[in-house]
Amino acid sequence: MVITALHAEELVPVSDEEAPRVVLVHGSMDRLRSFARLGARLPGCHVIVYDRRGYGRSRRAEPLASSVLDHADDLVELLEGRHALAFGHSYGGVVVLAAAQRRSDLITSAIVYEAPMPWFEWWHDAPSPIFRAGADGVDPGDAALGFVEKMVGSERFARMPERFRAELRKDGPAFLAEMRALGSDPPPFDPARILPRVLVVRGGDSAQRHVRGADELVTALPDSELVVVEGAGHGGHISHPDVLADLVHAELAIARSAERRPPARALMRASGRISARDGHQGGQGQ
Repeated sequence: MVITALHAEELVPVSDEEAPRVVLVHGSMDRLRSFARLGARLPGCHVIVYDRRGYGRSRRAEPLASSVLDHADDLVELLEGRHALAFGHSYGGVVVLAAAQRRSDLITSAIVYEAPMPWFEWWHDAPSPIFRAGADGVDPGDAALGFVEKMVGSERFARMPERFRAELRKDGPAFLAEMRALGSDPPPFDPARILPRVLVVRGGDSAQRHVRGADELVTALPDSELVVVEGAGHGGHISHPDVLADLVHAELAIARSAERRPPARALMRASGRISARDGHQGGQGQ
């Protein structure tokens, strides 16, 4: 499938053509610009950011993605055969995991921050009708704005300029399509079949479903580790970019080293902002 008009930006260090590649994949109702703080803290890295199909400057990309696997294929196509560490926030984490299973030859390692798991019934124990949006014929623009208000809070949402809200409404079709897919499609990846090392990250102040989701994921992955960013919520890439940049650099160092040692303990001593549990290597979780 040929995708047209997918908007991507690459930040390449002038002095190092062999710089390690890091691709950043945003979540639902978001854009590449949400990674501005994190990307700025990755000097020496070849950083790739893009608006996923249907969002922002990739809104004209056709056809509209109808599944997580469509977005995973976009990510693989964007790499153009190049190796990279893939960082995914929220829905972007699901995309990264699906792509890592399909193309472990390209995605050498991954970091996923609070990837949702709505295919599990327990995920919906907490109030979260978002992933079933669209089933009742809701307007895509209304669904998009409702999601944003839920994420940022009513007070901040009320301060958003009307022009910005109008732009968000235009992302409604892409948002609704991916919510429908998450709510009705089978899981887009099998953790036991993901070969690259995966750093599973969540915020210390995040919702309980993200706490359980991170625990379930790190247990099921063959080679993984859990890191908790203290004081962070779901938007940790915005609120704690220094900590996440440290994790990216640490994972790149692990990828370059023959010795596989968990990076989070050293980071915890250095920053006091990260806590971690022992890494999990080998075997499928129960």
